[in-house]
Amino acid sequence: MTTTTTTTPEAQLEANKAVMRRYIEELWNQRNWDVIDEIIDPSYRSEPPSFPGEWGIAELKENCPPFMAMYPDGKWKTLDMVAEGDRVACAWEFNATHTHDGMGIPASGEKVRVLVIGIYTINNGKIVSLRKLNVGVDFFTAFGLPQPDPDAA
Repeated sequence: MTTTTTTTPEAQLEANKAVMRRYIEELWNQRNWDVIDEIIDPSYRSEPPSFPGEWGIAELKENCPPFMAMYPDGKWKTLDMVAEGDRVACAWEFNATHTHDGMGIPASGEKVRVLVIGIYTINNGKIVSLRKLNVGVDFFTAFGLPQPDPDAA
């Protein structure tokens, strides 16, 4: 006897949102960098608004740890999450104190609050792309630093 399982559209939307909860909680808040391989597709592409150029999975692995090391008390909070089809839109708030040097930026001791909205595409339980925008202020502006040169990427 063969049993087939069918995922309802509602169940798929909830599964996609579960991927995003892992992304924010396990990857960013718990700083479990190994989860990248579990929830990010090898073909992943994004254009982070605070940094020049396109990122793939290699850039994510390279830049996430030193970025978060600059903010040891940094926490991401999910403000809203909406799923439709293969996309999940998320609004997040990042609160932290910039206490460590990193990524060419000296520690400022300043408190940072950045709002981020991202639209993620998910396929087979993995994030394949991200379109993201910082609301109001990006990380460089928050520190009074010049924007990075987009041609330097």
